[in-house]
Amino acid sequence: MYRTGDCDMPAAYLAASLVVVPATEAAAFGDAAILAQAMGTPVIAANVGAAPETVLAPPLAAEFSRTGYLVKPGDAAALAVAIANVLSLGASASGKLSSRARKHVETRFSTEHACAETLDAYAALRRGSER
Repeated sequence: MYRTGDCDMPAAYLAASLVVVPATEAAAFGDAAILAQAMGTPVIAANVGAAPETVLAPPLAAEFSRTGYLVKPGDAAALAVAIANVLSLGASASGKLSSRARKHVETRFSTEHACAETLDAYAALRRGSER
């Protein structure tokens, strides 16, 4: 089970109404957004680093494929609007967002997917070195 200190993070993400990842600069990999989405919790992340890959949102993704919200780093007003949007979602819209987010994480960030991508990268390197 994933734990940070004495905190059960999956339970914390599941209990949360939303998770905000307000980074101001790129991190190597933003796992908080992925873990929250895996639990079906709406995510608002700063649009920096890997966030656009981990949280699908317009304009980079179609509205019907949205898995969360991206805001400009350091833009408090945009963050407030995104929080209001998430908190005002009805049960149906919230459920659809959660389902899309979980499916996105399961297909894009599963252990199986990561292993396959790693093996594909090694195979491409090997093909390149054999020339």
